[in-house]
Parts: sequence; C-alpha cells; structure tokens
Amino acid sequence: MGWLAGFAIGGLVVGGLAKSATDLIKDPGIADLLRKMGGGAGLLEDVYLTTEIGFISVIAAAFGIVVALRLRSEEVAGHAEQVLAGATTRARVLAAHTLVGLIGSAVLMLVLGGVIGVVDAAAGGSAGVGRLLGSAAAHVPAVWVCIALAVCAYAWLPRIAAGVAWGALALFLTVGEFGGLLGLPDWLTNLAPFTHSPRMPVEPFSAAPVVGLLAVATALLALAYAGFRRRDIG
Repeated sequence: MGWLAGFAIGGLVVGGLAKSATDLIKDPGIADLLRKMGGGAGLLEDVYLTTEIGFISVIAAAFGIVVALRLRSEEVAGHAEQVLAGATTRARVLAAHTLVGLIGSAVLMLVLGGVIGVVDAAAGGSAGVGRLLGSAAAHVPAVWVCIALAVCAYAWLPRIAAGVAWGALALFLTVGEFGGLLGLPDWLTNLAPFTHSPRMPVEPFSAAPVVGLLAVATALLALAYAGFRRRDIG
C-alpha cells in the first residue's frame, strides 16, 4: 500500500507539472537533453511524459526486486526450510514471491499511467488517459526482466543475489536512461531492458520489443526454477 500511494503521488506530480514542464523544455537545450534521455522526438509534452514514465519504471523494478529478495531473507531466517518440510513445493514457494513482484509492479505502473493521464487531462493536456496507460503498460515487460533476473540470481547465487540484482538495476539505469547523454555505444545501451520499451506516447506501439522482453523474462524465470529446484535450502 505504501508503494501504491507513492506511485499515485508520483502520478499526481508528473501529471500536474506536464503543462509547466512543457513551457520549460521549449528551451532547445533542455528539449534535446530529454530526447537523449529516452524521450524520443515528438510533441514536447509527450517527450516530457515519456521520459518521466521511463524513469519511474525503474522504481517499479526496484519494488519487484525487494519482493523477490525476501526469498533470501526468509531462507536465512529458516522460514523457507520449515515451509518446505511440509506439503508445499519449491515451485509454489518461488511462485508466491515472484507473482507478487510481477503483478504488483504491473499494478504500480498502471496506477502511475492512469493518474498522470487523469491529472494531465484535467489540466488541459493533450496526451490522453488511454495513451498514458498504454505508455505505462509498455514499460512493464522491461520491469519484469529486472525482477526475473533477481529471482534467477537468488535461485542460483543466493549469497550474492542482492548484489547481482541491485548492481544490474544500477547498470540498466545508467546505460538505459543516460546512455545517450554519455555517448555510450549502442551495444552497451541495448543491454538495458528499458532501452527496448516502446516510447509511447512519442512513438507508436511496437509489439516486437515487448514480445522479446517477455521472452527474456520467461527464460530467466524458467532458469530460476531449475536452479531453485536443485540446490540446498538453508
């Protein structure tokens, strides 16, 4: 509930500032900065909203990682071993935490997009509630890749899972959101799942990157299950 309230407040702030931010980024230098940070090329209001939703999607990924890494704290505390001593299967234990992270992060993004859309429309913006909901939803597959990577790290490398998960997210944030500003090569920026999210509402929806990201997340979760099924718990 705390995360949900935070995303709703974030939506209020981003949506409420859309009109004034558009006036600010009429400066060619600021507009170019936002476009390099992933805003794409289009109406200034759309560029601003696309950039902000992209940034906040990283926070949604952080929520999912926090949920996924609770698996490790439950294991260290001895709770996981007690649960698995009964009829509960390993697949169910892994799925319980994973689904909360995946579904919860998707809900957070949809709340964000919906609130931004409603507030922007109330302020006379032109982005549209439906387009902003679509923009937020388009970032969910990239968020899921980060969560799946955290679950996979826990399943195979539990002692360093936190370092792997948070280190990967920091890398994805740096190369994905700031790669254009830093002049990083394409092969490096393409490592970040957020780089491949459709840049709506600036650009039209594209199914190919979404399908690709979902395939990567699915493969990582399958690999996580394979590792968790075989290793010792405790």
